[in-house]
Amino acid sequence: MVSGVSETQLATIAKNEHNLWCYDGYEGSFTGWLVPYVEPGDAVKIIDTDYPNKQGVYYVTGTEVSFSKEGGKRTVSLGRRLS
Repeated sequence: MVSGVSETQLATIAKNEHNLWCYDGYEGSFTGWLVPYVEPGDAVKIIDTDYPNKQGVYYVTGTEVSFSKEGGKRTVSLGRRLS
């Protein structure tokens, strides 16, 4: 037993730590066109028929826009899965 922490609180802390470190969603970034518009703080829905366990709504941590003669591109950096 930990002093000052009930068993229920300790179980909640352990569950939160487990969820933080045992992650099976997407990580990293993907590149798309300028439309649809996405900015940091938004949520994006990813649908993947090859890996349905990874599909869901993800938090956007950052974006980077680049332009070339082929057109504009936006790289979207993903955070944690929200649902």
